[in-house]
Amino acid sequence: MGTQPPARLMCNIEIAPENEHDADVAVIHEVGRELISALRQDGYAVASVYKGKPGGISMFYLVASGVVPLESSPGEATDIGEGMRLLLQAVSPIVRIFWMAGKKALQAPASLRIGLVLGDIELALAPLDVEDEERIARLAQTILLHYSVQQLPSSQRITLNGKIAQSRSGRRGL
Repeated sequence: MGTQPPARLMCNIEIAPENEHDADVAVIHEVGRELISALRQDGYAVASVYKGKPGGISMFYLVASGVVPLESSPGEATDIGEGMRLLLQAVSPIVRIFWMAGKKALQAPASLRIGLVLGDIELALAPLDVEDEERIARLAQTILLHYSVQQLPSSQRITLNGKIAQSRSGRRGL
């Protein structure tokens, strides 16, 4: 009674080289293939997004989850902190899959760094940041303490940026 229905989370993903002069398009595409495959296996809908740069190095995707709770029921004490925690919980499986796709597709010295963009907020993520509910809650509190968040971003303003460092010769199986 009076609860918000679960919603479908949508977010953007970008995979790009950290340095365009050190870029291997095949490596970026391999990370993208691994990511798409893993996301689809976990039930996410994934679409490639054309950004108008023919022959560009970066890859862009739109990811939609199944239904997830993004708001608490109105009878509960809802606030921006709870909303941020729920949002990060919904995004965290996508982040974990992104890390695993990078780990599977890349070999040293290549590496993947993931950043989270929530509207105007941009921060680097470590795998431990989204490991469990306690760490996700801590990340939500950190975001709220360091940024003046007045409202949660719309799903069109949620982006995961994957930056591949030293992508030349960073592909597995070469």
